[in-house]
Amino acid sequence: MSTLGNLKIVQQDKPTKEELEKGEAGPLIAQAAFYVYGALGPGLDESIYKECFYEELKHQNIPFERDVLFPMEYRGRRIEQAFHADFVVGGRAIVFVIAEDKSDLHNFQIRSLLKLSGMQEAFIVNFRVDDMRKGITRAIVQTGNILAEMKKQESVN
Repeated sequence: MSTLGNLKIVQQDKPTKEELEKGEAGPLIAQAAFYVYGALGPGLDESIYKECFYEELKHQNIPFERDVLFPMEYRGRRIEQAFHADFVVGGRAIVFVIAEDKSDLHNFQIRSLLKLSGMQEAFIVNFRVDDMRKGITRAIVQTGNILAEMKKQESVN
């Protein structure tokens, strides 16, 4: 059983111009989410948000894959389609788009998916919020022991 290291979970604010210019996955994902939320608002079905998020990633020429299947090994047996991610952005960040009340289950889920995928970063983009800054949760893997730490970042407007 592999260890994941320190997992830090934070809310993602609207990206700054400087962050977007760096081309990192996180600010690009946040920007796409803010555009979709700005156009649609809360209260729609999850499938609509997924489709619009897909269109926004395409429109912004952000490199991504959609409905990515990840294999895993269990007791020496390879399970080919163990789980799927709604999107993988830039080959390095898993993204799940939801439209439901967020719970601790989402934090547990994101921890397990990072562990199984080997990726270093994951996002839950939740469109069932009154403010999109509350709707983007970013989990990053750091060195050390597994920890889930919730931290509200100050708004960068």
